[in-house]
Order: sequence, then structure tokens, then C-alpha cells
Amino acid sequence: MPFQILGLIVFSALAASAAPPIDACPAGKPLASFDLGVQAGDNADQTPIRAVTRLDGGSRLVYKPRELFGGSSDAEVALISIPTTPTGVLGVLDVRPASGSAEWVIPSRAAAVALVYGPQGLSLGKVAKLVFQDRDLITQLATYAEKSAQTEALMEALAASERSGSGQTVEAALQGFTSRYGVALPTLSKGASPDQQALTMMRALHPSIGTIDPLASSSTGLMLQSGSLAASVAGLFLGNPVGLATAGGAMVLNLRSLFFPGSEFRSALVQQAGGASVLCAKREAGKSRTKLVYLWAWKIQGPPAPRLDGLPYRVNLGMENLVLPVKGANLERIRGIKTNVETAQVQWLADQAAFSLNLPPTASRGDRLDVVVEVEDSPTPIVFPGAIEVLGRRPVLQSVNASVPNDLPLELSTGEIPANAFTAVTIRTADSDTQATLHLECTDPKLTIRKLSLRAGEQSGGARLRAVTRGELFLSFEAGTIGQPPCDVSAQLETADGLSQPTVIGRLVRMPRIDKFSLQSELVGDSIYSGWIEGEELETIEKTGWREGAGVPVREAPLPVDNKGSRQRLKIAMPWPPPAPRSALYVWLRGETMGRKSGVVY
Repeated sequence: MPFQILGLIVFSALAASAAPPIDACPAGKPLASFDLGVQAGDNADQTPIRAVTRLDGGSRLVYKPRELFGGSSDAEVALISIPTTPTGVLGVLDVRPASGSAEWVIPSRAAAVALVYGPQGLSLGKVAKLVFQDRDLITQLATYAEKSAQTEALMEALAASERSGSGQTVEAALQGFTSRYGVALPTLSKGASPDQQALTMMRALHPSIGTIDPLASSSTGLMLQSGSLAASVAGLFLGNPVGLATAGGAMVLNLRSLFFPGSEFRSALVQQAGGASVLCAKREAGKSRTKLVYLWAWKIQGPPAPRLDGLPYRVNLGMENLVLPVKGANLERIRGIKTNVETAQVQWLADQAAFSLNLPPTASRGDRLDVVVEVEDSPTPIVFPGAIEVLGRRPVLQSVNASVPNDLPLELSTGEIPANAFTAVTIRTADSDTQATLHLECTDPKLTIRKLSLRAGEQSGGARLRAVTRGELFLSFEAGTIGQPPCDVSAQLETADGLSQPTVIGRLVRMPRIDKFSLQSELVGDSIYSGWIEGEELETIEKTGWREGAGVPVREAPLPVDNKGSRQRLKIAMPWPPPAPRSALYVWLRGETMGRKSGVVY
């Protein structure tokens, strides 16, 4: 027997019988250890597949075995190249012996790759090399690759935490994982078993398994005794209900019928041990009558995925052509947005970092819609479950009618309300309820003194709100407690379904109160004589006169009449003679161009 043949037999025997590394596969069995790297050119160094951030067409993927565990010389491997778009070319590349080195040329830019490992060999369809277009299969394989990579990262984070023995909480140990993948892992119950804690995390990572319980029976349960969270996570993924179910059962059926007939697929994960990649799979209870084929997939770790902040977006029934601004990170990678409801009209507005939305006609209060984000260079969209929450119709302020006292010291123009007198407001509403809250503030925040919020039946600082009928409210308040002139007092009604559009009640006017008016014989100008008025808040007066279009400026500040300081006396100047007996005094408030008729006469 030639030496070379003898050496190959010895190598094969050693490769098939070598002992696997200790603890290389938590909750599973090791199948093989290998190196998998990318070589861009003939003389280029190989980059481990886990370190690659872009895999272009023409790149060579190099497989080098280290050990085969418990297999035979019949073991074979094949490679699947998963394109960056659902309409791209899926490459199912040559079957090669698992015991020898192999190279595959990537046909087009790939978002992920999948390694198919058959301990008893592989039966690739009618051709040895195939390119294929199947939108659903591409998406399913890409999803499986993404979830495989996330599960491996979760296992590594948990294992590192368990090895450190630092006593930090699992949640703290997983902060890096959450930041990297944008998956919000729930708080774990301290009294739960590792299996139950693992199931809680895996349901956050794999929403598709939310309706099944892999721990429900002894046939599918993990039955682990290690107490290791990493082992429990591995057992859940490698178990049939979870791993391959992540991408849907149709993926397995398509792979069997199109490429690997007569094969029974199993999920596989890769763990790092001794500088090599160790392929891990579920321990089988008995010997299968069909060829077992193990599928491991890896998503190329390109730029970070888009992240949406501030979820859920809350939208009201009855609203059309909504434009919802999107906050988050890496939004420039978004190429489209849709929901899980086909009749919803959604469009991504890249130049605004927003999306437009019209709810489906069948939407009702309490519905939650998933947001599905199509990402640049990825055949699989990112799904944000329940990211749109449908609220009821927003409350509406149909009309707001203000009434002011008849004995005000000055005339008011249309739309004005007194700052220093009570105003009564009748408010008619729609789509409101008995728990609604009325908010009052200035439209210009800089003029707001304090915001006022009242529910029907409440009273605060003299302000009072009453429900007259189901759709009618009555408000009584002193508007000057809300803001300072020229504040436009705005009202909004809030219910559990949101805020109404703001409606202006009126513009604040702070009016002086004039109790006395007299003229003196002192001549201060051409037919202009001095006079005095007494009252309160006289500092608001800038001019006085007999007609709204002609006034004489006030030259001095008001003086206090008593020690309390509220009552004042102001020196003024008036033309003589008045236009008629018992002529009304006109005053100009500061900043105004026309005089206002007062309630005092001369």
C-alpha cells in the first residue's frame, strides 16, 4: 500500500475518532471543528468569516477541517451563498469531502452564508453547482442566518458571564449584546429555572416561537441538569421546535425538495474553542433512517442595522395622510417601510427621515401593527413588533365661546379677553369622555405664567370646570393667571386617545381700572390741560384723549395712593375743550395705536 494512501487512511481514522474539546457544545454534541475564512485574492491573507464585514462576488470562501467527531469518511460539506436582496441569486455550491480543504467562489455579493454538513454524505440534486432564484427561500435562509448569529452571540455573552464569577446580574452582562443587536431582553425572574429563563430570552430574540412551548413535554423539553443559561439557550435553538422554525418550515421543505433529497435537516450552531469553529448539534435519541443534514448559517456583520426609538408610534383613528418622524440610528440604511397589514398605506420618506401612513379601513382601537423595515444590503427586513398602536379618535373642540362681564373698565375688541377679570367659556366637544382633562396655556410658551389643567368637576385657584352635558363643558377662570399680555390663551382637551388640536380662547388684555377722573386749570400745552385719574394698574396707560385716533402721551409714572400700593394716582394731559358734554375718556394701552373707550366721562 503506497505511503500516501496509508497516510490518508490514518488521517481519516484520526479525524473521525478524535475526542471533541471539553464543553465545546453546551447542551449538544460536536460534529466537527474547522476554519472558515475569506480570501479576496490569490496572495491575500484569509479573514475569518466572523470578522468579514462585506462579502463581494468573486471572493473565495476557504474551508479547512481540523477534526471530525464521531463521523465517517463519508462526511461531506456544501456551501449556500445568500444574496443581499430577495431578488438576487442564491448560490448552492459544490459538495466537497468534509475531511479535506475546500474552496468556493461566491457568485454575487452575499449577505450571509450557510454551511451544510452531512455526516453520512450529501445528496445534492441533479447538478453539482446551481444558482437559483427563490425570493421566499432567500429571505428564510437570511432570517435563519441572522437568528443563528444572534443566538451564538447570546450564548457567548452568557457563558462569559458565568465563567467570570463576578456576581453581576445577567441583565448587566447582556448590555453589550442588547446594544449590538438592538434586542430588548426582558428582566428575568430570579426564581425561574435556567430553562425558563432561557425561554424568556429566546422568545424576545425569536418572536416566531411565542406561540409554542418547547418545554411543555418531556419529548421536546431540554431536561438539562447543568444549570447553565448558555446550555439552555443552545438546547432551545438546537431543538426542532425553535432553530429551523425561526425561518419557517417551508425553508426545510424547499431545501429537501430542490437540493438535498432524502435528507432530514437539523439546526446547528458554531462555538469557538481552541481557536477553531466547532459545529454543534442536538444529541439524537436514536438512529435516524434518513440522512441527517445539519445547517449552520452566518450573517455577514456589515454596518449596524437601523434602530427605531420612541416606540410604539401612537396614531388615532380617523387621521389621514399622517407623517410620522422617525428617531433612532442608522436610518440612512432604510430603503422601505411597510406593515404586517397589506391594506395599510405606508411610504418611507427618506429626505424627511419619516414615513407616511394611512391606517387600513378595518383598523380599530387597540390594534397593534408591526413595522417592517427593508434594509440596504439585506434580504431580510427588520420587524418591530407592535410598533404602531391604534388609538381611538382624537377628541375635538368643536367650538369655544368666551363671554366677558358687561362692566369692564375698557371696551374689548373681538377675540380679546380680560386678564384681570373672570371669563366664562362654553366649550362643545366631540369624541370626548367624562375623564377628559382641559389644558390651558399660552400659544407662546415665553408668555405662559403657569399651565392650568382641570377635569370636569375640579376647581383650582378660582378656575372651575363643569360638565353641562355629555358634549358640553363650562369654564370660568381669570385668564391673567395663565399668562401675560399679549398671550393667546389656548385650550386642548386630553383623553386616553390623545390631545385635541389646540383652540385659542382669546387674547389677553390687561386693563386699568379707573375710578376717578378730573381736569385741572394748569395749562401744559397748546389747549392742553393737566388732569388726574385714580384707580388700579394705571401703569398700563400710555396715552389719553377724547377720541380713539388722537391721544396725548402720559409723561409720568403712577403714584401710590395708600401704603397698600394697589391703588394709584396718575397725572395725565387732555385737550380742551371736550367734544361734547359728558364725553368719555379714551385711553391707549402700551404698544397700541388706537384708543379704547373707558367707562368714565367728564
